[in-house]
Amino acid sequence: MRSLDDLQQEMRTAYLDGAPGMLVSALAWLAAGIAVTRADMHVAVWTLFIGGALIHPVATLILKALGRSARVSKGSPLNQLAMATTVWLIAG
Repeated sequence: MRSLDDLQQEMRTAYLDGAPGMLVSALAWLAAGIAVTRADMHVAVWTLFIGGALIHPVATLILKALGRSARVSKGSPLNQLAMATTVWLIAG
């Protein structure tokens, strides 16, 4: 059984410390901010909704372009934790 530190290090390595996801998230918020100043609130909300839905897929593409696997070992308990928190994030 691997330690929690080893599991977290594997996640940090695979996902480049979360930097691509933060970048894509920031771009989605920036686009929504621009949309609200240039158009209206409805356009900004849809921009944020669609941009938010694309955070993980676009971040994964960036990671793969940078040569990262964007995956951790199949039996990692942190995979299940990530999925469980995602459900609550979407519900919220």
